[in-house]
Amino acid sequence: MKKFALSLLLANGLMVAASAFGTPQICPLVPPEQWMSKQQVEALALGLGYEKVFFVQPDGGCWVAYTEKQGVRVEVFFHPATGEVVRTERGS
Repeated sequence: MKKFALSLLLANGLMVAASAFGTPQICPLVPPEQWMSKQQVEALALGLGYEKVFFVQPDGGCWVAYTEKQGVRVEVFFHPATGEVVRTERGS
């Protein structure tokens, strides 16, 4: 029974450690109260010429807008406080 409990504890610890390293920190740490709203980020993406914004969500300490431009899906990473584009990646 002790081995089983120890195995469960170890497995749980490994899962927590793995989830902590799931997404690398891309943007600097900014307190949540200083983040722009999702609507502001969506407006920024549309203002940059992306025709569709499917959704916006936090990832890697940034706001990420999942967009489309000329039929190509693009993930646009925005600084959460300033709205500066810090990275773009072609979507899958």
